[in-house]
Amino acid sequence: CQPRVPDRGRVHFCRKLMPNREDLSEDEELHAARSLLGPIHEQQRVLEEQHAQKLKAIALEFQQRSRGFFEQRAAIVRSPEDSDEQEGAGVPDFWLEALRKHQVFEGLITDADAEVLRYLMDIESSVLPDQQGNMLRFVFNPNPYMSQTVLERSDWIEEGEHRAFATVVDWLNDGPGKKRGKKRQQQKAATLQYNQSFFAFFSPPHEPVAGTAMSMEQHKRIRHRLMVDRTIQRHLLLEVVPDAITYFAGEEDDGSLSFMPEVQARIEQLRTLQVDFNKLQQAHAAALYKARASYDSAAASLYAQRRAVITENKDRLPHFWLTALLNHPALSESVSRVDVRALRHLVDCRLEYNCSGQHDGTVSMHDLDFTSLQQIKDWTLVLEFEPNNFFEDSTLSLSFSYADGGVVSATSSGVRWKEGKRLTVKGGHLEPQGRKPKYLFSFFLLFDPTATTPDQEAAGLLSTEEKESIALHFRTQLMSDAPTWFMTDVHAASKEDDTDDEVDGDSDSDSDSSDSGSDEDGDEGSDGESTPAREKALQKRAKAGKNKKSSGTNKFCHGLIIFLMVGSQLIGYLAYSGVLD
Repeated sequence: CQPRVPDRGRVHFCRKLMPNREDLSEDEELHAARSLLGPIHEQQRVLEEQHAQKLKAIALEFQQRSRGFFEQRAAIVRSPEDSDEQEGAGVPDFWLEALRKHQVFEGLITDADAEVLRYLMDIESSVLPDQQGNMLRFVFNPNPYMSQTVLERSDWIEEGEHRAFATVVDWLNDGPGKKRGKKRQQQKAATLQYNQSFFAFFSPPHEPVAGTAMSMEQHKRIRHRLMVDRTIQRHLLLEVVPDAITYFAGEEDDGSLSFMPEVQARIEQLRTLQVDFNKLQQAHAAALYKARASYDSAAASLYAQRRAVITENKDRLPHFWLTALLNHPALSESVSRVDVRALRHLVDCRLEYNCSGQHDGTVSMHDLDFTSLQQIKDWTLVLEFEPNNFFEDSTLSLSFSYADGGVVSATSSGVRWKEGKRLTVKGGHLEPQGRKPKYLFSFFLLFDPTATTPDQEAAGLLSTEEKESIALHFRTQLMSDAPTWFMTDVHAASKEDDTDDEVDGDSDSDSDSSDSGSDEDGDEGSDGESTPAREKALQKRAKAGKNKKSSGTNKFCHGLIIFLMVGSQLIGYLAYSGVLD
């Protein structure tokens, strides 16, 4: 899953694929972008910074007001009159059972994990002082499994990306997921996977470096682990920690659980505390909602101004959204070469939120996450296109609905492709009815049906989680910072080594080999599958810096020399063996 365009010089590559773009130099485009969009973008930057500070101030205020609840709960669970070293003190296995009864963690905690988690006395959360994020502290009693009694995990947002850091677990003997044998010492906690141990949470994965060569399967595994890791962190922080008693014993005593009288009394104390805390949470969610609604309104106004400037200056800001998209390291990986000619007709991106003016009183996991600048109720990504030779639609949309703290569904608008122009299947046409289609990698898979079965995923359709991952880059990074991505000065990097960014003058011919030449958009959908091998060949030609004619001549001469050498050796061998006598 290598980038579909060269890592360096994406704008230069984009220009080569787009007729009439050469009318302006890249320096002229950058100057135009700064002068036209700079003031609006500065307003957006200041608005976003102030909004993030306001959300963090609300989170810090809530942390201060809720401190008493968490201290009282910890005291009851640990039971002050009992020794910390005494197993089963307070409420026995409180945190282990609270975790096990949460739908996300019930399948992640192994039997080996459970033995360690029996010593878990508390999970504390706090707002990071210097970053837009939170820290979780896992407090353990001394135990025979690890040398530490405190494990920490910090998560924050930096430049629109999720970052994480965690304590490396120092296992005393065989930790969860470790193997016995000669190589036991090499089985570090950092190698644990979520199918092996809950404690993989303390070896967080990292985003793949842009441009790193890897197979599609490797890329999907990394993305999946990133998604699982982020999901675990959010459910711990926003559901288990604030509402642990509900997961442990339910909101009411229905008689299904049996405890000693003194333990049952403590559980009732915890339930009473939780009722008061829930009221604090509702007020906190309403405050965040009000702040986000104000921000969304102000941001929408700035986006409308930006759109007007881009529309009025199309000649000075050519292919604005496509250039920004290709300059974004994560989003560019979702774009194949054959997508470029369709995406150059993209004229605007916008977000729509299905939110009322007032908070409805319900509290979900997303409502409480102060690191999210926008509302997380149901939302829609809308892409607007000018008339083009690929599809009939003027807008394509992708909607997400949330419930119970997670994504419930991703609903795509679909694309009304013109005859033979479908970019998501080979040949530009779906297979005849009754035959399973095989989908090509394409940005426009976002708007095809969402995969709901393993067979559909195997055929190439995107799952709900994969679509959300891509759409979130639009919402959290591209939308608010589009001018920066458009103005990314890869031209300066290309001056270091012009051959690195040079694309042969006939680069379109590879993807347009089946074009009839009847229109400028071509017919890339006919057989334009983008593969890693194809991109490696493209990069090799770019580095060589040779045009197709000279490259073809060199290949012919090279082939002729090899043919003559092999032929002379074959004739010599046949003569020596007497075959030619």
